[in-house]
Amino acid sequence: MNKRFYFFVAFLFAHLFAFAQTNILGRVFAEDGMPISYANVTLLSHEDSTYIAGTISGEGGEFHLQSAERGIIKVSCIGFKAVYLSDFEKNPLEVVLRYQHTTLKEAVVKSTLPVTRMENHALVTRIKGTVLENIGTAKDVLGRLPGIMVEQDAVSVFGKGTPAIYINGQLVRNNNMLNQLQSTKIKQVELITNPGAKYDATVSSVIRITAERSPGEGFSFDNRTKIGVQDYIYLSEQVDMNYRYNNLDIFTLLEYKNGKTEGRSANIQNSWLTQHFMQDLSIKSVGRQSLYEGKIGFNYSLSPNHSFGAYYQASRKPLRTKSHYNSQSWIDEWLDEISSVDKNAEAKTTERLIDGYYTGTFGKWSLDIILDALWTKGVDNEFSAETFHDSNLRTVTVFDDTFGRMLAGEMHFSHPLWKGSFDFGLEHSSTRRHEKSMNPEAIIANYDDESREDNTGVYAEFSQRLGRCNLRLGMRYEHIDSRFYEWGVKQKDMSRSYDNLFPTASLMLPVGKSILQLSYSKKYNRPLYSQLSSAISYVNRYLYQSGNPLLQSQFEDNISFVFRHSWLILMANYTHTDGKIIDECSQYGDDASIMLLRKENSSPSLHRIQVMAALSPHFGIYYPSLMVGCLAQNYKINYLWLDKKFFKPMFIIRWNNLFHFQRGYVMNFDFNWRSSGDAENIRLGSNWSLNAGVNKQFGKHWNVKVAINDIFNSSKKNRSILYSGVSDLQTTKFMTSRSIECAIRYNFNTTKSKYKGQGAGNQERIRLQND
Repeated sequence: MNKRFYFFVAFLFAHLFAFAQTNILGRVFAEDGMPISYANVTLLSHEDSTYIAGTISGEGGEFHLQSAERGIIKVSCIGFKAVYLSDFEKNPLEVVLRYQHTTLKEAVVKSTLPVTRMENHALVTRIKGTVLENIGTAKDVLGRLPGIMVEQDAVSVFGKGTPAIYINGQLVRNNNMLNQLQSTKIKQVELITNPGAKYDATVSSVIRITAERSPGEGFSFDNRTKIGVQDYIYLSEQVDMNYRYNNLDIFTLLEYKNGKTEGRSANIQNSWLTQHFMQDLSIKSVGRQSLYEGKIGFNYSLSPNHSFGAYYQASRKPLRTKSHYNSQSWIDEWLDEISSVDKNAEAKTTERLIDGYYTGTFGKWSLDIILDALWTKGVDNEFSAETFHDSNLRTVTVFDDTFGRMLAGEMHFSHPLWKGSFDFGLEHSSTRRHEKSMNPEAIIANYDDESREDNTGVYAEFSQRLGRCNLRLGMRYEHIDSRFYEWGVKQKDMSRSYDNLFPTASLMLPVGKSILQLSYSKKYNRPLYSQLSSAISYVNRYLYQSGNPLLQSQFEDNISFVFRHSWLILMANYTHTDGKIIDECSQYGDDASIMLLRKENSSPSLHRIQVMAALSPHFGIYYPSLMVGCLAQNYKINYLWLDKKFFKPMFIIRWNNLFHFQRGYVMNFDFNWRSSGDAENIRLGSNWSLNAGVNKQFGKHWNVKVAINDIFNSSKKNRSILYSGVSDLQTTKFMTSRSIECAIRYNFNTTKSKYKGQGAGNQERIRLQND
């Protein structure tokens, strides 16, 4: 009996001691109300010996300490006066730091190498205070980070495709935002190669850019002008204005772009049916595109814990294209017909977006609410005059009108739990897209299609720090109700409902002085709404293009590996894809001479392996960065009644060279090379380019950058061969890739908007906008 009593007392005291630990929660703000993202928070005893220390990370300025001892909290940050707190009964704490200005009699400033570390399941690269701080824009910075590739205006992650990009938590819906953000304003960049359940199941990678939010009030102005030559002169103008007074922040953005491009291509298409049909098609086109965009919004902080805001954005994109086609058609090596087509196309796309958000903290809970409404309208008119060798003339006119609407809302909750956090949320989007395509000559079919889709998602994510290891587990559930209508009548065989679970898991653990991350995720890729359309685009009498209403989502299982040691980073990724969306050629109707090009779901599964190594040493003023990668796949399709395998690997080399001279001059020479190889059922040709540029900051307000892209115009020629069923399509494109451009930027009293909205229904917006 006594033994039981002593055991009970010992058990009780052990649990009382465990619960006696002090949990200290709080947020740190500057005296102007802005959260401080990086500060040192230390719990001291009254004898001034440290018990526990922590570093704030993230935009909210939040910290969480746990200790069995009572003492004094010290909060310190460079540029601020340290604060000591002996009474912290209030939980959570709100700590306000005041600015501290120090005048140096003499200072020597040296740039340092960008340091990439692994933190919170991401590759984090510090930009502020490094040589990349003065490289130009955010786009220039991204193109020099491990695992990220930038070609023209397209940003991709090695082995992961197009990422979701955020700047201070706000989604980058247009890559022009990357040109608007100066590199001098960037603190750090995070690359998440295997996003958790919080992100949409279609998001395969995430880039998070943390930019400075400069203190101060009043009016700020930022203007960037870029002019260049690439066959023709092109121009872009951006004006960013901001007015801040107390807790109110009003911002506006105006942008204009105008450019003219020209290109040509040589195409050979083959079809083996009852006879061998071959067409030799050459295309030359000239297009002029403009952009008119405006944005106005506000942000209001009720208190350091609560803020809300909204903005309205409108854009208009007119495009005019003139094309000339010459073709020769052969049947069993006999010339059948010679024809030419002159095509004039005019397209106009308008978009209107309303975005609103609320973010708040209630005790230990944080809440984010995001609402979005998007309307799109597209008009695309084509007129083709086709002349045959016997002087017969045929005209084909196509009128295509598209209307889209999306309403989306999201709620995200977060709560600290033990040594980590618990996050969950709810998302819903409702999308409509209506397209009418009319051909008065009745050469191709008329269509009236409408897609309606409702998407509901629920997720939960749990993360914990276990000693020196970091574990994250998540689960996401999505329900999709998709309906398809033709001429107002619902098509049951094209309407579907999906219920899917998407698990995610990630583990970070130290290996000596190195660190290793292993992760798994299940993702899927939804087809664009334009790819689900039945509308047919007329190229010439032998080649049509269209969407596919029967197209379904593709599902992927991803296993990722990331290893970091000093300035070496290794990345490897394996992906298994079912129902891969690929390009296929097929016969149009009963006419064997007409080829129809559209998207299809592949029956065989696709296996891909991507391996990359990145090295970033430092030699005085010279900052080289070398990235070497290999992309290999195991895939086969039925081609000419046999299995054709596609397993030729592609190798990639990116060698960036930065030189940081005195007086703020930064010069770059960059080499990019890609070998030939297979991508799904397409054989791609090799490609390489050499770029150079110089950037200089003049005082506090002016910045000038001069660049030459693709000095030798070596990327002008791009070759590919598409294999499908009983057909193949060989394409060689020629487009001038060499350009010379100069960008001049002027700003004063620059402050970044405090807007914290992340955007709702982001992937649905991409599917609707990319028509």
